[in-house]
Amino acid sequence: MTVFDPDALPYDYQGLAGDLYREGFELLDKLVDMRKSRGMTQKDLAREMNVSQAYISQIENGQRELVSLLTDYALEVGAHLEYKVVPAEQTNPKEKSGRGIRSLPKDAKSGSLKMDLASADEPIGLPISA
Repeated sequence: MTVFDPDALPYDYQGLAGDLYREGFELLDKLVDMRKSRGMTQKDLAREMNVSQAYISQIENGQRELVSLLTDYALEVGAHLEYKVVPAEQTNPKEKSGRGIRSLPKDAKSGSLKMDLASADEPIGLPISA
C-alpha cells in the first residue's frame, strides 16, 4: 500500500486545496447573488427545482456540501477547477435558442438528462438533482 506524501507531488497540495475550497464557496455566493438579483426567493427556486425551500436554505448556508465532492475529487487528482457564473442572457440570449430547461417535461428535471438545444451542435449533458 502506497502512503500519500504531498511533498512528493509536482504541485502545492495545500495551496491547491485552499484555492479549490475558496472557489467553491465563491461559486455558492455568486449563485445566491444571482438568485436575489433576479428577484427569486428561496421558495421560488425550490418550486422550480422541485425541492423544498428548506433544502435550498441548506445549500445556501453550506449545510449541503454539493461542490465539495468535486472539489475533493479534483484535489486528489491534482486538478484545478474554475467556476464561472454568468447571466444566461449574456451567453445564450432568447433570440438565439428560444428553448431552455423550462420547456422540458416536469419529469425530465428529476435525473441526469441530455438535451439538444437549438443553438448547440451536440447534446449537452446536464446533471440535475433534487
